[in-house]
Amino acid sequence: MDSCSGLVDLLVYANRILAAHGIVDAMGHISVRHPLRPDLFFLSRSLAPAQVKRQDILCFDLDGNDVTKAVRLTLGDAGDARKRLAQSGIVLASGPAPTIISVRPGSEAARLKLLPGDKIDALIVHSERPNPFLFAIPALFALAGIVLIQRRRRARTLEFAPAT
Repeated sequence: MDSCSGLVDLLVYANRILAAHGIVDAMGHISVRHPLRPDLFFLSRSLAPAQVKRQDILCFDLDGNDVTKAVRLTLGDAGDARKRLAQSGIVLASGPAPTIISVRPGSEAARLKLLPGDKIDALIVHSERPNPFLFAIPALFALAGIVLIQRRRRARTLEFAPAT
């Protein structure tokens, strides 16, 4: 897909344009043939055309089988990349091009239809985000400070209030 990056970008734009003009709805699609291999075509994954991004474009053969699979696989927690993939059900061959040797039946990798012989082109690991509630802690301290200040002020005004 590297030699066709401009074509993939045009396919993303075409999806957005057709959706913006109401030509296709959530169920419509547009595809384009591979310029170098007529037995392949590009198509977005199962997604509304208005929401298609570059990473959503996949390459298929004429039977509709994925040539390049983009999957979201939960990796194991500890160890190097091979151990983390093994915890997800994948065993890789050693060598310069990582190739799947076996897939554990019933694993997440098997449910995603990864097969022995599939090659791994890229692996994107998202960094851990901080808990969003951590950003609320300073606000809670500020609120507690305001409450304390208001209580002290109210206590002082009650001390100096004239008795009737």
